[in-house]
Amino acid sequence: MTWDSSINASAYRAATLGLYVSDAGWAKNSAARLAQWGFNTAGAWSSTEMETQPGIQFAVVLDMGVNWVQTVDRLFPDVFDKEWKVNVTKIADRECKPRASNQNVLGYFADNGAPPATLCLLRLPCPVLILPT
Repeated sequence: MTWDSSINASAYRAATLGLYVSDAGWAKNSAARLAQWGFNTAGAWSSTEMETQPGIQFAVVLDMGVNWVQTVDRLFPDVFDKEWKVNVTKIADRECKPRASNQNVLGYFADNGAPPATLCLLRLPCPVLILPT
């Protein structure tokens, strides 16, 4: 939830807790509203509290590149660095193993994608939206 450094607090979080008492209460209410509106999926960047809600499917962002310190020109993870495999394995173990038996996991995003500057440098198309043919 949005943090306001000028007041060292999150006004949204304070209002949410005022309405729902806890994060779990917010998640339960949100899941019920989603179901009422005909949705069964929480976005990949949703609160992890949504993962515990019955009938809610979700995807997990692993941030494997974002969490990697060694980059090429500070734009893209150096996947040839000898520690790359060690680092991403630790992330996968930490994030995937606890969810291994969760039937509501749709899948995992290895990362949030490369920044546009990286795509230009690598001369790759930007996969913003892929529509079915």
